[in-house]
Amino acid sequence: MKTIVGHSEDPSSSLAVSEVITQLQQEVIEERPQAALVLAAIDFDFSIILQALHEAFPNVELVGGTTDGEISSRLGFQRYSLVVMLFCSHTIQISAGIGRGVSNNPEQAAQVAIAQARQKVTQPPKLCLIFPESLGCSGDRILHSLQQVLGPEVTIIGGATGDNSLFKKTYQFYQTEIVNDSVPLLLFSGDLQLGHGVASGVMPISDRGRVTSAISNTVYEIDHKPAADFYRYYLGSSNFVGEHPLAIMEAEGSFYLRWATSCNETDGSISFAADVPLNSEVCIAEADRSQLLMAIQASVAQAIATYPTPEPEALLIFSCAGRRHFLGTQVTKEYQLAMSYLAKIIPCIGFYTYGEIVPPQKGALPLFHNLSFVTLLLGDGNNQ
Repeated sequence: MKTIVGHSEDPSSSLAVSEVITQLQQEVIEERPQAALVLAAIDFDFSIILQALHEAFPNVELVGGTTDGEISSRLGFQRYSLVVMLFCSHTIQISAGIGRGVSNNPEQAAQVAIAQARQKVTQPPKLCLIFPESLGCSGDRILHSLQQVLGPEVTIIGGATGDNSLFKKTYQFYQTEIVNDSVPLLLFSGDLQLGHGVASGVMPISDRGRVTSAISNTVYEIDHKPAADFYRYYLGSSNFVGEHPLAIMEAEGSFYLRWATSCNETDGSISFAADVPLNSEVCIAEADRSQLLMAIQASVAQAIATYPTPEPEALLIFSCAGRRHFLGTQVTKEYQLAMSYLAKIIPCIGFYTYGEIVPPQKGALPLFHNLSFVTLLLGDGNNQ
């Protein structure tokens, strides 16, 4: 597999995409590009970008979406930029699909997207990269619906699209289309090698409570009392809910996170960036800058350990917009640290998401995470 990255921070849509296309075309490649991942800040004119990419690479399967910050091996971390990765291989088949209307019927959207992508390939899929809508819908339902269609043997990884922390409207890309309320995806089939890792650096600081009343991403009661009271008991005030995620506890002490987005002082409910299961055991957690950065090594190490050969050929990063919020100016270190833990510099693309999708460990079903750093290593069997 060969991957090529183009990245521009030019604020002009036409100039940015022209710079990216020039960078991509300067690379000498033997394999025909099969797919493109396009990640863009919310304030670009996407129609100009997608049409120019289509004209430059007319037979490429293109997906992507808007972000809360962009990452690449060309420019590192940027916040108002355009980044594109081309995927090229003669041993891997890559196909795109899209499911629409995920807020109303994620099950049907998943079936349509997978069927559309599967009809273009002849081999069983191994990896599904997804870039779903994040506002006004359930990321957990989208993920569960896709897994039901694909089965447990296909690894699902990705990130929910963002809008530069405006939380008003995100966009997804499919070929030359600009859509929302959708889930575009890429299916990778054939001789694909992959390894993945996830870590947060966020740690529980309270005793466990049980969610006794919740609907989707809003928790009304913990231990039969207003959810805000649970926070007040440990923090002294509910004003700090945005600074303290909720850890959803699983067997053997493992957990995944939910970022608190708002507190309703009238009824004591707290809303989170993704669903919180009813009857789940939860703890208040704390995010420390140094621990957030230390988690990157754990994420990369897990990805390396699960990658089957010594030399991966591409790195994809999905990091939470909440991490960017907590890290502030230190957010630039995330990409730098991730790359420093690899044996050599390899092409990289990534973005800051409104939710990260990845299995917690190899062989497990994927989860919808918040405040986590996801590392995905890719390559093919020719690099053994």
